[in-house]
Amino acid sequence: MRVIYKDAKVKEICNDLKKAMKFFGGQKALAISLLSRINALNQAENIKDIIVQKQMRFHKLINKGKGKNFDGFSQLTLKQFEKNGE
Repeated sequence: MRVIYKDAKVKEICNDLKKAMKFFGGQKALAISLLSRINALNQAENIKDIIVQKQMRFHKLINKGKGKNFDGFSQLTLKQFEKNGE
């Protein structure tokens, strides 16, 4: 499975425990949870391995009239992480 990040900063946070901990204000449990989810995406053999996980929100991308064709593309949204751990 190919994981695409918004930008290089997000990629660093999602792949480096130290940077993830800094982002979450030192909360190691949140940082480990994030890296675990990213690891699950990287280890998935097919999309079914991902859709069944309740932490993942799977949905098809739709064209909202902005001239972009997203037909056949889908997106996964991880359950939102809060910096304060809530």
